[in-house]
Amino acid sequence: MFRLKIALLSVLISGSVLVIFGLFFLTVISRVGLDRIDREILTLGESQLHVWHPKRHWQEFDKSLRSIYGQERWEDLIVQVTDAEDQLIYRSPHWPQEITIASFPEFDG
Repeated sequence: MFRLKIALLSVLISGSVLVIFGLFFLTVISRVGLDRIDREILTLGESQLHVWHPKRHWQEFDKSLRSIYGQERWEDLIVQVTDAEDQLIYRSPHWPQEITIASFPEFDG
C-alpha cells in the first residue's frame, strides 16, 4: 500500500510539472508568434513611411497584407495612412468606427 501511494504521488507530481511546463511553453510560443507578426508589419510599414506613393498604392498594400496573412487574419489587421497634415489618405475597409485619429499620439518621424 505504501508503494502504491508513493507511485501515485510521483505520477501526480510528474504530471503536474509536465502540465505547467506545457502551459508555459504554449504561452511563450504564442508571444513569439505575435512578436514575429509585429516585426513583419513594422518592417512593411516603416519601408513605406519616407516614400511618396499614390493613393492606389495603399489599396495594393492592404491587398498584400490580405495575401500574406489570409482573409481571417487580415481582418484583424487595420491600416490607416495620413499625410503630414493629418489628412486621411487610406483606411482599411474594416476599420472599427470606435477608433479615431485622435486615438493615436502624433508621430514625429
